[in-house]
Amino acid sequence: MRCFVSNVDSPVGYNFSRALAATIVGSRKEPEPEEEEAAGGEEEEGKVKEEKVKERYRVIGTLCPELGYPVAPSNPGVMVETGDKKRDQARREAIEKFAIRGEKPTWVQDIVKNDDKEELKKALLESDVIIYDLNQSLDEASWAIESKLH
Repeated sequence: MRCFVSNVDSPVGYNFSRALAATIVGSRKEPEPEEEEAAGGEEEEGKVKEEKVKERYRVIGTLCPELGYPVAPSNPGVMVETGDKKRDQARREAIEKFAIRGEKPTWVQDIVKNDDKEELKKALLESDVIIYDLNQSLDEASWAIESKLH
């Protein structure tokens, strides 16, 4: 299943896209009732229960638009190991959750340019799920709704 997330380099888009990319499609559904076993409760020999391939959400998205003025880099510093395993693990997780403006997260498959409206419209129409950050992209979200309907 393909998901479009706007502004994957903002804190909101970053965390939504990370959660989606780690989620198995259909994992939130109610479990289906299993078929009743054969009479006598014995399974036939050689009958192997096939497991479904666990597909994860495929995430594509846009980066935040340029601000038009210089911005100080917001990259996290190099982590220094303290020797305390719990503390170091907590710091690694915090750094992993840190969105860096202008950079594509590793779990995002493709970045669509905001200014190429045809490519953006195509990406939206091919997506099963669309998530827009209305705090940062209200105009783009309005355009997306209008173009999706027409």
